[in-house]
Amino acid sequence: MPTTTAADDILEWASSRLDLWQQDALRRLAGSPEVTDADLDELLAMVKQQAGLALSSAPPVPVPLDKSHLGASSGAPAIRIKAIRNIKNVNKLAPTASLNFKLEGLTVIYGTNGSGKTGFIRILRRACRTRITDQNKLKVLADVYGTASGPNSAEIVIETAGGEQVISWTEGTAASELMLRAAVFDSKAAELYVDQGNQIRFLPFGLALPHKLNEVGLAVKNKLNTERQPVQEQLVLTKIEFLKPKATNAQTFYNTLTGDTKDVSIDAAASFGPAEEIRLAQLEKLLVGSAGDAADRRSLAEWLEARRSRFTNLTTALSASQIEQLVKLREEAAEARKAADLAASGAFAAEPLAGVGGETWRRLWEAARAYSTADAYPNRSFPVSTLLADGTDPRCVLCQQPLDASARERFSRFEAFVTASLAKKAREAEDAFGVGIKALRALDTSSPADAMARIKQIEARFPALANSLTIISQSFMERHEMALKVIVGEAEIAAIPDLPAPPDSEITVAANWLNDEASQLESAIDAQQRASLEAERQELLDSRLLTQSMKTLKKRRDLLKQDSLFQAAIDNTQTKGITQRANELIDKHLTKLVTNNFEAECKALDINYLRISLSRESGRTEAVFKTDTGTKLTRTSSDILSEGEQRALALAGFLTETTITAPDGPIIIDDPVSSLDRQRSARVAARIVEEAKRRQVIVFTHDLVFYNELCRIADDAGLEPQTCRLFRNANGTGLVDPSGEDWKSMKVGKRIAMLKNEMVRVGKLQNTEPSRYEYEAKNVYGRLRDAYERAVEECLFHETISRFNDAVKTQNLRYVDLPDEYAVRFHEGMTKANTFSHDNPSAGTATLPEPHEINADIAALETLVADFKKVHDDAEKRRPKMKPH
Repeated sequence: MPTTTAADDILEWASSRLDLWQQDALRRLAGSPEVTDADLDELLAMVKQQAGLALSSAPPVPVPLDKSHLGASSGAPAIRIKAIRNIKNVNKLAPTASLNFKLEGLTVIYGTNGSGKTGFIRILRRACRTRITDQNKLKVLADVYGTASGPNSAEIVIETAGGEQVISWTEGTAASELMLRAAVFDSKAAELYVDQGNQIRFLPFGLALPHKLNEVGLAVKNKLNTERQPVQEQLVLTKIEFLKPKATNAQTFYNTLTGDTKDVSIDAAASFGPAEEIRLAQLEKLLVGSAGDAADRRSLAEWLEARRSRFTNLTTALSASQIEQLVKLREEAAEARKAADLAASGAFAAEPLAGVGGETWRRLWEAARAYSTADAYPNRSFPVSTLLADGTDPRCVLCQQPLDASARERFSRFEAFVTASLAKKAREAEDAFGVGIKALRALDTSSPADAMARIKQIEARFPALANSLTIISQSFMERHEMALKVIVGEAEIAAIPDLPAPPDSEITVAANWLNDEASQLESAIDAQQRASLEAERQELLDSRLLTQSMKTLKKRRDLLKQDSLFQAAIDNTQTKGITQRANELIDKHLTKLVTNNFEAECKALDINYLRISLSRESGRTEAVFKTDTGTKLTRTSSDILSEGEQRALALAGFLTETTITAPDGPIIIDDPVSSLDRQRSARVAARIVEEAKRRQVIVFTHDLVFYNELCRIADDAGLEPQTCRLFRNANGTGLVDPSGEDWKSMKVGKRIAMLKNEMVRVGKLQNTEPSRYEYEAKNVYGRLRDAYERAVEECLFHETISRFNDAVKTQNLRYVDLPDEYAVRFHEGMTKANTFSHDNPSAGTATLPEPHEINADIAALETLVADFKKVHDDAEKRRPKMKPH
């Protein structure tokens, strides 16, 4: 993988296109897989400073990205899995169940159904990397029929460059970063590879950085949105409600108000004075009579519409969610202050006076700070804890007495407490609560000054509506009053009265009726003149409202300024450009490599005839290569392919992903040949052996034919596999057969070695337990007979035909040669093994051989096997080379 080129591309892009805070984020990511919360806070401060937002303290200076940062990391360290041990409460695995693995090359674990393979796989799948993300499918269970309690746990022993390391795994805890270098393939993961393709979550070093930068950008953006929310909530509360939307100068000014609007502009726009008040009264008189009646009706209709809008805004401001949020803020502030006070009580328990760190003490301390920095020592940081320029002790700003060393030290400790994280968190929580309750207290739920007169007008025409308006207005005031008590803790939230439903439909009916009646009245006068007067009147009314709302208007302007700064900061966290560059880098340095590897894997597994291919569909935080069925049908691969083709395709995807993401990391494969025919099974075995030449490979299987095939191919490749057989008994599953391999799968050489070892024990029985010796010796001869039978296919016919393989290797016949002498030796050895392995008559004359003679019979087979090899080698040399079929 050309990571150097990728690093160069990233450096060039970062220096020319990214802000300094983003370069600093890349620098941090290059040195560590994840940024910490402290890193995020520092990056957030950089973004806020760049946007002009106020900060309590200066953020660190961003460090531009350079090549040394990209070269500082080489990715995660290489690991090898050495063992699994100390397993507790995992399926039916016995307490003594454990596995050891070959650190390099191939480990093959064989076991029949129910022998415990799945339990080990579930541990590894949970602890290592897997495509499965559904936590329910990953969950490891205890023995559902057992009585053991406690967490599911195990120890996984690994080898790194630094030596042996024990990884403690417990169900439900986060996986170790080291174990993510190992990948697990099983039937559940296979389904995902078939239909979802390769999700390259662990990109090679360098290519992962842009995606990681996106994650950081999104995290900073979320923090900014959280801080922005109170500003936006206050903007809702500072909205000025005009009676009716019109293109008046006042409304136009209000609608174009921004955070940059100056006070002088606001003063000019909100300049309604005595002269304008007189003119408004004149207009009201001009619109009397029929015109005045019409205006009155329209005005009343407008008033009703304004009340409906007001009810909607008050309903939002006094909603249960708003009140609950403020209660939550109060509780969080109280908890934070309690924690700070608790810290103070411990930190200052030894002080001569009580109450240090409390509310009264804090007010005294802040007053002392203001006096010290403004008057007493304006050029010195508070508290003054070092000697003055003339060498004298500074004086206490409260008692004016000189501060000796112990007093100065006490002042420093007090200041450290005030600025410590708990005290800071308490102040921030109290400030947040203060902003919310201030906004609620400022909420005006009172009725307008003309409400009583308007209600009387409405009552004459719509008595039910007048009653509803009176009731809901009173309800808003009562709910507001009780909400304030709840928020300060003087009442429970259940005490807040519910609001009746606003009479929206009744208001609509009444407003429509009033407007219709006004239209009839207006038809009696000149429409153009009346429109002009109405427009002037509306201008003055809106100007008066704007002037009355001067303080609210300036507060809204300040909030808009703050909101625009937050928006500018959020704009600096956009990920679109980063995502685009990340995808360009992946296409340049990875896409072709992935697709080529996938095609090679498909060819190796004999599924290249399928029209399945990979196409990149990357997101903001990961690169995804999805399977494409090559058909216009909107179907997934599993709907089209056979079971065997799906398993082969999944293996191709798994091997592609692990080759790209962690080419030296261990891989664990569970039953890779499920649903495969024998021909493709052989291809899978060959591919696994090829992979085991480069990395640690661990295979679990219940298929004895595949097991033998895998071991044979490994032997032919000069890669001696480590084998293990699992079994179960009354104590549980996952128990390891000490012999290490099933007898039926052993080759002749291993069988002879096992018999020789067995005779060390059996030979000793002749002089101590003759009957036992006879029993054991017959068993040895029975096993010796099995070895002769295995030698027929392996040595005599050079594995041209094997019992556990349906392939007939006709080309191996060129090795076969059977001199008469060897045939006689084979016959004599097999005859003797038959003689002493059968149950001879009790009166028979066949005497069981001595131990030394049995050992000689075993050695005779061993010599015969070696001689067969030499004869076969000689035969292959003298015969013409055969061309492959």
